[in-house]
Amino acid sequence: MSRKETKLNGYILPDSVKNDMRSVLNKTLRDEKGFALCVKDNIIMRGKDFVGDSSRIKTNLISGSCKRDERLLGLYHSHPGTYSHPSAGDLHNCGVFKTVCIGGTSDNKIMCHTFKGEQILAPLHTGILHVISQGATGTIDPKYQSNLDCINDTLPLHLAERYIEEKVDLDLENRELHLSSLRESDRSRPEIEEERMKLEFDKYLRNVRANILKKETKRQSSKYYNEIEIL
Repeated sequence: MSRKETKLNGYILPDSVKNDMRSVLNKTLRDEKGFALCVKDNIIMRGKDFVGDSSRIKTNLISGSCKRDERLLGLYHSHPGTYSHPSAGDLHNCGVFKTVCIGGTSDNKIMCHTFKGEQILAPLHTGILHVISQGATGTIDPKYQSNLDCINDTLPLHLAERYIEEKVDLDLENRELHLSSLRESDRSRPEIEEERMKLEFDKYLRNVRANILKKETKRQSSKYYNEIEIL
């Protein structure tokens, strides 16, 4: 093992995989990019590559991302325009990926976040969501209690994040496009100026809410995940 190799969740993370993480981050522009983290003989391997959109990689496509003699440990992906800390959606996996490594274009860092509880399959995650919706506060098997607590705590954050990305940001973008498409003679009309001021205020409110969400996401991250800086 070289001096630069890192121990991650008890497994060796070779220089080659760390270099691949850096390469993916350097190539990230608008959309998330990444690859599966697979384990063989106590060594982390690069698995199937993934490309998402500006805010997420569709993790339902993760099936078959490792070779038959490898085991899925987690996922590495980049965050275009943001930092290397987990999004609310990343946190909400709550053990589906034992380790989530993230490269942020804003801080130019790569951080790995390891879930403190048990690794679970996606169907169990869905099952826990169902029992939470029925009012359950505990699991039949106590070893999955931390998964339930994590899913319960991060679900509101995940939903709030999705609402901002899919509703608020789209609305703001459409309103901004509308204003920019107006003729010069129309832009000076009082009602248009009022609309422009309302848009600026709504953008400010959006950022306030997003910052509150970011702070709470960081708090929940430290509660359920251990983190280590890779590069």
